[in-house]
Amino acid sequence: MKTTVKKYLLLVLALIVVIAAFSGCGTTPVTTQTTATTTGETTTAGPTTISTEEQLTFSIWLYATPNDYYSTYSENPIVQYLNKKFNVILEFQQPAAGTEQEALSLMMGSGQYTDMIETSYYTGSINSLYQEGVIMDLKDQVQSSMPNLMNLINSDPTFKRNIYNDDGQLLKLLTLSKNDQMAWGGLVYRKDILATMTGGNIAFPSGKDVPTTIADWEYMLPLYKTYFEASGMAEYAPLIIPAVGYFATGELVSGFGVSPSFDVKNGQVEFGPTQPGFYNYLKKMKEWYDAGYIYKDFASRTNDLFYLPNTSLTYGAAAGIWFGLSSQLGDVMSMPQYNLMVDVQAMPSPLDTANNITEAPYRNSFSRYPTTGYVVTTKTKHVERLLQALDFLYAEENASMSGIGLTAEQVAEINNQLYIKNGLEAGAYSVDAGGKILRNALLLTGGALASNAEPFMNNRLPGYRNDKADNDNINEDIANGDKIWKTYDDSKNMNLFMTRTAAEDAVFTEKWPAINDYLNTMVPGFITGSQPLDDTSWAAFVAQLQAYGCDELTQISQATYDRYQSR
Repeated sequence: MKTTVKKYLLLVLALIVVIAAFSGCGTTPVTTQTTATTTGETTTAGPTTISTEEQLTFSIWLYATPNDYYSTYSENPIVQYLNKKFNVILEFQQPAAGTEQEALSLMMGSGQYTDMIETSYYTGSINSLYQEGVIMDLKDQVQSSMPNLMNLINSDPTFKRNIYNDDGQLLKLLTLSKNDQMAWGGLVYRKDILATMTGGNIAFPSGKDVPTTIADWEYMLPLYKTYFEASGMAEYAPLIIPAVGYFATGELVSGFGVSPSFDVKNGQVEFGPTQPGFYNYLKKMKEWYDAGYIYKDFASRTNDLFYLPNTSLTYGAAAGIWFGLSSQLGDVMSMPQYNLMVDVQAMPSPLDTANNITEAPYRNSFSRYPTTGYVVTTKTKHVERLLQALDFLYAEENASMSGIGLTAEQVAEINNQLYIKNGLEAGAYSVDAGGKILRNALLLTGGALASNAEPFMNNRLPGYRNDKADNDNINEDIANGDKIWKTYDDSKNMNLFMTRTAAEDAVFTEKWPAINDYLNTMVPGFITGSQPLDDTSWAAFVAQLQAYGCDELTQISQATYDRYQSR
């Protein structure tokens, strides 16, 4: 479960919406003060009155959201709250888990679109959907029907840059956040083993309290191997890496000064796997594999999630370093029944200081600027009513619905039976005299958000998200992990709000699969030795990537980056 955001607030937003009081099914017309713009600057316009007298139904396509409390997101408490307040029915259409890609493709191919579509599983071009007349440009409708969203857009230049595309169109409704997300995962190591093997005198060559360099790792890895061998374990792993031989989110490989894909350095886009640092990464991983430090059968673990690798080893106390979750930090993985106390701690990507690398240029991004969102199709009637309901979630005073849940007053207002039947009449949270957000203890486990908490909040509909509660409720290990996993910033990541033209998308769609497949075949081969690794084979590897078109894709990525910077 992801946890989100830093402690401090980045925005103090003045909201300009005036919402009339509602009662019953919300039959009172709503008057909002709206803004008008032609160039992104706003001017005061007349009020827009949207009647809620007629109950309307809107269909929404969303990927599967399996949980123990309800079978469809239509039953989500925040959805139910919007339904009652705005006299609408938000009706979700969700495929079975694991069939999302196929189901969405079938719907898009049939032309029988829902009113709104969540785009996480859409692999095509959003711009092309607009050009083909499938989705709306919401720019004008947002200005007239969503004053809360407009207020956010005009209060934060990055919000504005990310929401509008290169042509100034607003094609997708996003979730916006007060703060960066809390880091939910990253590289972890078993500190308790190091303490055992050194008599409590852990001494990293870097002189730091946390391992930060390749030399630090080469201090740890032999200790892990010796420990596991002495314990008589038949199967163990000082280090677990993904089956493809690298973390797509950038951990470890970034310590060699490159990314596993495209990144930006001094305004120039480069493709990491063709850079010298990637060769250095491959050589080091092969060296570690040959020494028995990397799990011997890593390449066969193709069904493992990178953030839940080989759980029989990680949860069986037989792994030293892996990609872990914030919920694994500290002593929570201990097995007291076997008198084994485990101490899992976070660490950043290790720097290849031998090759003068001083920072990791790419890491998993926990930005407050998300990339997924919803498009509204041209079949939608009364779009202003749909946007009016969604705009409620963009008001700062309602931001706690996203990421936290309902208050006691809101539970009572709609008599929400999900909350009441699960002992949450007091709501998902309260606020103490000092302004600290206190989650209901029923929704916490070990200082982190419990796995059963998400069904009680809005984590799917777009809106303005308040994740301050995560910082107000986390333990010291998780807070420290958040800081360590953000040691290096993500400014060199390719911003996913950069949009390609339809022609550029066509090139990417044609060329990227071959590049990706080649990478994911050759990298584990180089590491395990099934492919020779030397200067000659490295040159051939780069040449083949170029033959598949990586240079052309780099040029396209540069163009998208330049256009984004000019917005």
